[in-house]
Order: sequence, then C-alpha cells, then structure tokens
Amino acid sequence: PVGYSVADNYNTTLVKSAPGGSSLYTIDVDSLGEGTAFILDLHGDSRYDMGYDQGVLIGDKMDASITSLLNYLSGGVEVLNDIMKEILLWQWDIALSKQTPNDYIEELRGITDGSKDTNPNATYNAGDIGAIGIVLANLPGDGSDIVYVLLNELPFIKIQDEYEKKLNNNFNFKLNIKKNNKSNQEEDKTEIKSLEYILKNHINWLNPGCSNFGAWGSRTAQGELYTGRNLDWTTDTGLNNQKLITIYHPSNGYSHATIGFAGLVGAITGISQQGLTVHEANLESNLDTFYGFPWTLRLRFMMEHANNLEEASTLWLPETSNNTCGFNHAIGSSSERSGDPMFMVLETDAGHTATFYDMDDRELNADNGNPRPDALYRTNHGYDPQTIAHYMWNNTGADTDSNERYALFPPIFDSFELGTYDISSAVYTASVLGPKGDDYYKCGGIGTYSDANNVISSAFAPQVNAGILYAAWENGSGDNWIPASCTTYVKVDLSEWW
Repeated sequence: PVGYSVADNYNTTLVKSAPGGSSLYTIDVDSLGEGTAFILDLHGDSRYDMGYDQGVLIGDKMDASITSLLNYLSGGVEVLNDIMKEILLWQWDIALSKQTPNDYIEELRGITDGSKDTNPNATYNAGDIGAIGIVLANLPGDGSDIVYVLLNELPFIKIQDEYEKKLNNNFNFKLNIKKNNKSNQEEDKTEIKSLEYILKNHINWLNPGCSNFGAWGSRTAQGELYTGRNLDWTTDTGLNNQKLITIYHPSNGYSHATIGFAGLVGAITGISQQGLTVHEANLESNLDTFYGFPWTLRLRFMMEHANNLEEASTLWLPETSNNTCGFNHAIGSSSERSGDPMFMVLETDAGHTATFYDMDDRELNADNGNPRPDALYRTNHGYDPQTIAHYMWNNTGADTDSNERYALFPPIFDSFELGTYDISSAVYTASVLGPKGDDYYKCGGIGTYSDANNVISSAFAPQVNAGILYAAWENGSGDNWIPASCTTYVKVDLSEWW
C-alpha cells in the first residue's frame, strides 16, 4: 500500500569476533546496501569486558559515524568541528555523566581500551566518541534550546573566551563564515563573535521529530502487544553507512536489543528479553537541563532491570534519576495482566514526568486529542497541563506537523477490525507515520523525498524469552536518498539471539 518491503528472511556473515565472546555480523539484505548494516552481539563477564569487545569490533565504525555527523553539524569547518567535540565532551564530563550509572561508564572505558588495542595508531578515542553520541542524542530540537543546554549550565567562562578567540582568529573559519551563515547575510569578519552567536548561526543543528505507538488487548488476536517507533531526524548525514542492531547480554541485567547506528550509544528504541519495548519522541520544552540521566542510556536501563510497567515506573521515579530535556518516552510490556494497559507514555522535561495510559481524560478532553481504547500514541506534543505550559512549539510549523501526524493514528487503528491487529499491522502503522513527502500513504520513489526526514522505522512483537523486531533505516544519499519508511523492514527473530 505505501511502498515499503519486508525481508522475513536474511543471511548473516561473520565479520569479526572479540575476546569476550562477542561477534559482529553483516545483515545480508541487498536493498540495505552492501556492507552497511550489521548485528553486534555483545557478551562479557563484566561491563568493561562487554565494552572492550564493542571497541574491538566497531570502534572504527563509531568514529566514522560521529565524524560524519560532526562534519554535517560544522559544515566541514575544521576548527568549528574541533570546538564542537570539546564542548560536547565538556558537557558529558561535567553534567550528563554525573547521573550515568557506573555500568555504562565502565562500558565506555572498555570501548576506549578495546578500540585502542585493536587500532593503536588511531587518532580517535572511541569511548569519547560514544560519549559525544550520547550528548548529541540528548539535545533538544530547537537551536536556541540546544545552545542553552550547551552553554548556560557550563561554568567555563575562561574556556568560552578561549573558544571565541580560536574561532575568530582562524583564517579558514573566517573564509567560511558567510557560506555557513543560516541567514545568508554578509557578516563583518573582523567583529569578535560570541560563542553563543557562532553556535546559533553556524551550526547545522539536527531536527528531531519522531513518533511511537502501542496496540494490545481487544485490538489483537490474543490480547498481545505490538509497538512501533519512528526516528524522524536530519537526513543523509552519513550515519546510514553504519546501520546497527546491537544485542546486549549484560552479566547483571536482562538481555536487550537496540536499533540505531554505530556511535549512537544506548537505545534510540529497543526490546528486551523480558518483553519490554522502549521508545522516544521529541517534546520541545523550556524546562531543560543536562544534569540528569541521558535518555538513551536510561531506556537501556529500563530494559535491563524492569519486568513490567510497574517496575519501569518505579525505576523512572525522580528519586532514582532526573529527566533532562523534553521528550515523549514510551514503554511497552508484554507481561501485564489481562485487561491491564500494556503501553504507557511518559511526557517528560526537567523535574517533571506525566504518565499516560490509554483513554486518559487529559488527552480525551483536549481539543487536539483523539485517543482510542487499547492503543496509545504520541508525536511531538503533549497533554499534561504542565507539559502544555512549558511547550515551546505553540503556533509553529513543527506543532502543526506534530498534530497532523498524531491525527494519522486514529483512522489507522479504526481501519483494523478488533482482534486482527498484528505485527504486520504494526509495520504498516510505522511506515505510514514515517514522513515520506506530501503523502504519508505513498512512497513516491527516488527524487520525491526532499521533504522527508524518516531515518529509522521499527516495529516490535515483544514476548518473554522470544520476541520479534522489524527494523528499517534510511538508505542512499543525495538524490538517491530514501526514507526508512520506504525501504526494507528486516525481521529479526530474537529467540535466536537471546
């Protein structure tokens, strides 16, 4: 109907093994692009060992991904690229790392050592690259908010002065300052520019959107749960050369799988051996901080330690850790009692979490709310009064887009007779919601995707000690770029991997 394809069967080819028992495989599906999609199966007696194997197996791929992404952000201006790395690592060191559990700090330490031992002449630090990826994923969606969390909380006036001098004295940066100016206006190249000005006007910040959903109970044959998630982001940054499914087997937690790209450490979305799925969508708020638990690691933490929604809710309590920026998180669980909700949404920003289940009055009574029983879905706006009070996209094109995508969900769920919604329905739902141009229901073909921004599209059928995921990524580049929702969804039977 919309033009995507499904690969129910695929072959893998072993690329490399590591000392702790971990392995890297290619996913051999022609339409993904030869040598661009991988499964990383991580094992280890400790978190350090698991990280060490990751550094051995994909340290170079992590570097390739983040280097490509930073080059996109900086417009290829080397000095700006270097300063971006410094600022992002500074943020990690003084803020985001502080509420990160030691397990993940140990993994990053192992990544550094494993990569260094494998590539002793490498000029990069793979653990630092992982930290940069965590910070980038945690950034809000608005340029001014990004600059706020990067600069406003940092006690580094002296260092900021040094950055400004380095930028303003750099000949190559001055030559490029007009070309990269977003307003396309001539600038006085002799004027000293503040770091805030430079970050706001000369960085190509990422543009997140996203959506997530779950359906269960009366909608499915046996009351089982199906979920999905779209990552709508800046496209064609080079990340799609390192497509990655990572299957973690931590020694002190439940096994879990994530879908993403090498270098973006943590869970953009994922599924656990205990039947949990985790999801995210941007929710632009003016309550932002980086003194909290980075969400990509927090979602992994949920999968590692929770058996059901009640346990996940307890783990999310502010007594355990703080939120950072505005996000619509969602968690699904296949282990709920019959008749209980199996999917919850967490509308979050700094110091605030609002939990939603299906048919919540706050959503039901909202002018732009249209909920359904035994289903729950979010794009990039919220329904809790505090969420609404601090929402930053009112009366913007981004808010209009979010509401348009939200409005796609009800008719999709209504189109399936009760008891018939299944994993193929979830793949269909994910594909429709993935922006692909003028028509959400139609993949127009190469050359028609200039307004599309869907880079990962996924669907899940969670089940304890089993489960299935379907993963699709953006593909190609330039005029040949294709959104994930119009490419191939690869089916992975996780009973073969747990």
